[in-house]
Parts: sequence; structure tokens; C-alpha cells
Amino acid sequence: MSALQTLLGKPGTAARRSPGRRRNGVLLLIPPLLALLVVGAVQLSGALNSKTPSAPVNGDQVLPARGDPNGDLIPQTEISSIGAVDTTDVDHRIAFWQQRTAATPASETSWISLGDLLDLKGRMTGDINQFLAAQQAYQTASKTAPNSSAAQAGSARELSTLHDFNGALDAATRTVEIDPNAVGALGVVFDASVELGHISDAQLALQDLQARVQGPSIAVRQARLDFLAGDTKSAVDLVEGAASDAADEGDLPSSIAFYDYTAAEYELFAGNLDAAQTDSANALTELPGYPLAIYDEGRVAYARGDIAGAIGYLEAATAALPRPDMLAYLGDLYTLSGNTTKAADAYATVDFIAQMTEQSGAGKVYDREYGLYLSEHGTNVTRALDIAQSEIQYRQDEYGYDALAMAYHANGQDAEALDTLNQALVLGTADPRLLLHAGLIEIANGQTATGQAHLTQALALNPSVSPMLVDQARKALGQ
Repeated sequence: MSALQTLLGKPGTAARRSPGRRRNGVLLLIPPLLALLVVGAVQLSGALNSKTPSAPVNGDQVLPARGDPNGDLIPQTEISSIGAVDTTDVDHRIAFWQQRTAATPASETSWISLGDLLDLKGRMTGDINQFLAAQQAYQTASKTAPNSSAAQAGSARELSTLHDFNGALDAATRTVEIDPNAVGALGVVFDASVELGHISDAQLALQDLQARVQGPSIAVRQARLDFLAGDTKSAVDLVEGAASDAADEGDLPSSIAFYDYTAAEYELFAGNLDAAQTDSANALTELPGYPLAIYDEGRVAYARGDIAGAIGYLEAATAALPRPDMLAYLGDLYTLSGNTTKAADAYATVDFIAQMTEQSGAGKVYDREYGLYLSEHGTNVTRALDIAQSEIQYRQDEYGYDALAMAYHANGQDAEALDTLNQALVLGTADPRLLLHAGLIEIANGQTATGQAHLTQALALNPSVSPMLVDQARKALGQ
């Protein structure tokens, strides 16, 4: 029995729901493993013991920091934002709790309240500094009250968001030791385990979650495992079901939009452009201006050959959320359109953000994306290999091996790239980007037929991944 099994106990049997439900007028069959996680506040009353108490400010009422009862369980491993939103109210509440922590520095509750609000602002804006500040607040709460499961769970969540997955896993397991019913921490155990390549531990954590509570967040996590195992259709069904159930339960628009965006991602991986566009549109209906959904619309436009339209979407998305992978995509679109000046500006911004993120103390957040960008574009490939080799020491998932394989390839070490590639493909994940990398590396090693087959498969699945990578693949196929 593994340490995680000892900690979490014997996995239970997930609760089952009625197999039929309608979405957009179409009856969907829910897969047997769709035990939906965390819908109502009643189900979370024991788990979300970190709810921020109200406090009066100048006669007004400062609302709880966390308005979303699902907030602790929605996966947050990527920096995103919920659109161009007004943060005035959150800023008002942050200022109150900053004053309160200054006046009562030994108050665990005050520090947790401040951390919750800083985390909320981070999710609203995509500002990494908010997550760093939230992490400091939770750490201070933990020092004040070492046995506080709320403080430990908050710290675990921030560490996962900041891509310190080993730290997140340690903090989450400590939380479960303090409070075996801390389902938010169990969610972090799952998320961090997947990111570290510990699939069997992730499955165990998910089974334990399924036995405890229901809600859409469980579907998203099961979908992740199904996708990694090569079953993209199941992933799509699960996440679209989660979005529909979240809407039926009256969840917050930001949560519903996240599920719709995730469904669009899986539809893109499956090559279903119309369905991806529908899911992205649903996300934008729930949350107008949601940058990730706009990004997906841009990818759909590119896949359809509408470069100008794709550029418009990516310009809007990166204006709200200047994430390096999205800026690199925009730079590629500018390159394909012949606008080399704007392309150079976009690529320079990618480098600048990577540098600033590292200097902020959150360097791991964009390491993988930045390393892949350098490898795919043949820029500073020595740095790309350094990043990939450093990351694989602690994060040994299939995407880590894929990034390392591409870094070897970019540095002309194609034999090493081919050996590493096998570890990236071991799960059978139908990710077009993995397949494109595989094809290019195989061709470089003289395995032309196999490589061309992988490139053809990838382009048939999804011609909307990194535009310059797609361009390389098409040239390799003589297209």
C-alpha cells in the first residue's frame, strides 16, 4: 500500500446519478464514472471551513471572500482570468482585511480571509502577484495556527497555481492529515499528482473524492484522466455534462464558463471545430470577455484558414491576459500574415514576461510553455534544454518528457529526442501537439513513414495548435 493510500484510506464507490440529461435540447448519456463533485454549499459545509466572515466597513457589509461554493475544487493549475472585470469591490475588501491583519497579526481567520480575497483577485485578473501575496497570507496563517486545515488547503491551492506541484502535494497531504474531510485539499492532491506524472496516485485521490461529494469538478478531473488515456470522446462528454449540470444548479457564471472552455479545449483536440466554437460561445455567453474562450475562438478561426480573424481574437485575448503561450500564438499568426514587425514585438513580449515572472519568484509558472516556445521556434535552444532538463527532475509527466524531447531535437540531439519521445507517448494521449512533435523527431531520425503518419494524424485531429509548428509539419509533408 502506498503512502497516499495509507493517508487517504480505502477508496470508496462513487455515487451514481440518473443517466439522462439534456443540453441545448439534446439528450446526453452520462458515463458511469460521472459522479459530479461539489454542487451545493450544503455539501461543502464541512469542507469549506475557511469561509471568510463578514465584517462592517464604514457601515457597509464586507461580503465573504469566496462567493463561489465550488472555488476550492475547480482545478486551478493554469494562470487564467475571468475577463475584463471591475475589481473595485474586491479591492475594497482586500484593504479591509489588510488593515485587520495589521491590527490583529495573530488572527488566523484574518490572514485566511485576506488570502481568499487575493486568490479571488488573481483568478479575476490573471495577475501572478496576487497569487504570490495569497500564498504569503496563507503561510502566515499557518504559522499562527499550525493545525489550521483552511490555511494549509489555501497554501496548497496557491502552490499548485504557481506550479510548485511538489510543494502543493506536500501541503495538501498535510491538510488531509489534519482534516480527512478536506475535499479541496484532495482536489489539489489529484491535480498535483497528474502534473507530476503520478497517475495511479491521482486515480486514488479521485476515487476518494468520488466517495465523499458530488459536483461538476469531479467530471473535469475524470475527463483529464480519460483524455490522457486516449479517450477524448469520454472527456468531451464528461466536461459538457459538467457545464450543463453547473448551469442547472445555478453555479457562478465564472465556473460555468470554465467548464464550457474546457469542453471547447477537448473538442479542439478531437478536431470538432463546430462543437469547439459552440462551447466557446457558451462560455462567452456566461462570461463576456473571458480571455481563454476568446483564445479558443481564435484557434478555431486559424484552423479554418481565417488568419485575419484569428489575429483579431488573439489580440483581444492577450490584451486581457498576456500569457506567454497566447502571445507566442499571436506572434505566429503575425508571421504567417507577413507582419514581421508585430511578430517580433509579440515574441519579445514572450521573453519579457518569462524574465519578469522568474524575477517575481514564480519562475516555474511559465517554464514549460516558454521552453516549448524556444524549442519550436529554434530560439535560444540551449535555454530550452536547460529548462526541460531541470523540470524533468521533479515533474515527470508525459508533457515533461515531450518538452525534453523537443528541446533535444531543437539542439540537434535527435537520438536522445527519440528515446525521450517514447516516454511522452506511453499513455496513448491523442494530443495533436504531442503527435506533431513525435512526427518531426521521427523524421529527423530517418523514420520517415512513421513520422509522416504521426504528422498526418495530428493535422487531421487538430490543425489549430502552434501555427509555426503546424507550418513545419505541413512542409515536412510537402503540403
